[in-house]
Amino acid sequence: MISWFSAFNLLGVFIDVAPYTQSNSFYLSEITLTFLVYLLGSFLAIKYTSFHPFIAAIPIGISGLIFYYIELGGLDCLGVCGMPFWYDLVSFFKHVLASVFASALYIFTKRSNKVLKSNTNKVSRSNGVSKLPSMQSVIIVFSIFTASTLILGKLFFANIAANATKVTLYSEILKEQRNVTVFVPSGYSESDKSYDVLYTLDGENLQHNILAVATARVLAYVNSTPEIIVVAIDGQGQRARDYRLKDTVDVFGNESSGEASRFHDFLDNELIPNIAKSFRTGERKIIAGHSYGGLFTAYSFTTHNNSFDGYFSFSPSFQDSNTSIASFINGLTTHSSTGIKNNKFIYLNLGLEGGVMRQSFKEVEVAIDENRVNEITSKVSYFSLPHALIMIPGYFEALAEFYRK
Repeated sequence: MISWFSAFNLLGVFIDVAPYTQSNSFYLSEITLTFLVYLLGSFLAIKYTSFHPFIAAIPIGISGLIFYYIELGGLDCLGVCGMPFWYDLVSFFKHVLASVFASALYIFTKRSNKVLKSNTNKVSRSNGVSKLPSMQSVIIVFSIFTASTLILGKLFFANIAANATKVTLYSEILKEQRNVTVFVPSGYSESDKSYDVLYTLDGENLQHNILAVATARVLAYVNSTPEIIVVAIDGQGQRARDYRLKDTVDVFGNESSGEASRFHDFLDNELIPNIAKSFRTGERKIIAGHSYGGLFTAYSFTTHNNSFDGYFSFSPSFQDSNTSIASFINGLTTHSSTGIKNNKFIYLNLGLEGGVMRQSFKEVEVAIDENRVNEITSKVSYFSLPHALIMIPGYFEALAEFYRK
């Protein structure tokens, strides 16, 4: 049972979090596909266990409902985090309905078809289907695979940690001490190569240090991207001050007192030169941020045109500034001005956010579509993931697209 739980729940979760577009055809196809996956999983659980059909199948459906609840981010997001209410409502129960339907169908078929044997551990050879492995062998194989994955994962993350260096510098601009963690490629000390640098905001969080580094390592291993240095910048509890804009008003009329300009001066004049002096850095630089950090990344793209070559903005809080959209339109044109490096890349994605956050994001997306500049490559994606997890697919897609361009 553990094996069926794992295999089909992971497949169902993959379908749920796949990139999506807003359309009824997508919603219906996603519901149908997930329903069929859990229908098959429930049927196999019934057929290859000795439990009563409902007892065997219902846990499959309930576990799917729990996974969707986690993906959605709780009941507070029901109907307001980007998807229609009817879609979220159906999605909550599609897994359980699939299990109930599989159980009822199995019982009905067994009673009406005398040819179907009571021994549920065998498949008739007359139908051309070969005998499936026993549950015991499946569990053993799954356990070996899981243990191997955990061991390799531990070694992988130990290697990442072994190549991390804590850097502390006093900022004359910010008038405070700032901490960053620099992750270099595993072969850094044995080579004389220079590496592009990815600067990640909120670098004290797992999603913006280990996850970003692991993603870069995996992509480099499969030759999708070159090896890079990752600099995780600790937010130190000052993200609202450092990432928000000054003298702007959010969609609710609240004035922002952020110091994004000052923090960007710290990056340009203190942190980046310090990293370039202490490590073998290449020509290309990337900045990545999430939420307020995504707003700051967009601000950097539109007002500090020559600081970075790639800008990754994950679920940006555009609704926090009434100038974001206008700044983007202006920034798209000024990037191609004389004296500014061309061939910039901007990546934006959005998760299950709804309301004014989604509306603001869509307006920026429209601005990008309507103000295309040859020297700028852009990529906009949507994922059915809660706000806090959007950078999981974001780093993969953004890095791959940046180097593909």
